[in-house]
Amino acid sequence: MLNFSQKMIILPESSYLCAFKNCNNKGGMEYLTALITKGYLILFLVIGLGIMVGKINFRGVKFDLSAVIFVALFFGYLYNLYHIRFVLPPIIQDVGLVLFIYTIGMQAGPSFFSAFKEQGIKLMTLAAIIVITGAIIAVLISYIAGVDMPLMTGLFTGALTST
Repeated sequence: MLNFSQKMIILPESSYLCAFKNCNNKGGMEYLTALITKGYLILFLVIGLGIMVGKINFRGVKFDLSAVIFVALFFGYLYNLYHIRFVLPPIIQDVGLVLFIYTIGMQAGPSFFSAFKEQGIKLMTLAAIIVITGAIIAVLISYIAGVDMPLMTGLFTGALTST
């Protein structure tokens, strides 16, 4: 358990960085590696940088919050380039997905039910046509291009997914 009343110690002469007094003199590089590979720090760093990049006006265009995904893509590229393993804690993944779905539901809820009342049969028919047409095209491409059916099935299901 960490006690936050302890003092932060930096020992430059021995090239050790010790965040807390009782840290067993681990090297500074170990702490740097731990900070880089721990999901929480990078998560908030990427979000913060993405928000800052999103505020930049480039030829009259601002990316706003969508810049976060571009910063995340860049960090993902760097992590892959330098063979750094990044593991986001599962609870963060779950909470993020739940917040995303909640937000979409809250925004789309009012218009969804009014549109469903007015055009429910048309919308369901159109959705069925889209799915069936996609399935037929996937099967045709699989046979024509010689793509394995399991791979084409994954491509088809992924193409119709929004999360």
